[in-house]
Amino acid sequence: MAAEYDPTDLDALNSQDTERAKSAEQKLAEEAADWRFVLGDQRGRRIVWALLARAGVFRVSYSPEALQMAFNEGRREQGLYILSKVTEHAPATYTLMQNEAK
Repeated sequence: MAAEYDPTDLDALNSQDTERAKSAEQKLAEEAADWRFVLGDQRGRRIVWALLARAGVFRVSYSPEALQMAFNEGRREQGLYILSKVTEHAPATYTLMQNEAK
């Protein structure tokens, strides 16, 4: 049987908070390492560049049809997310990807 929750047990609550913080920090560190791993190889950079291009990050998403424009913006938002991860975790690789794509 699980232990009952006791809101007055401050030691237990602080311990849980510390464990959650460590877990969150570990996940962020793993994510950063994953991005650096992918972007550390030319094949990974080619895939990321292709995703950015397909998402329409480098072009206008305007369309006279509202639904098509909404679709384009949704796709572009995903590309901007990828671009933010690239610039956050391995900023030097963005310029490298540009040069390799030429």
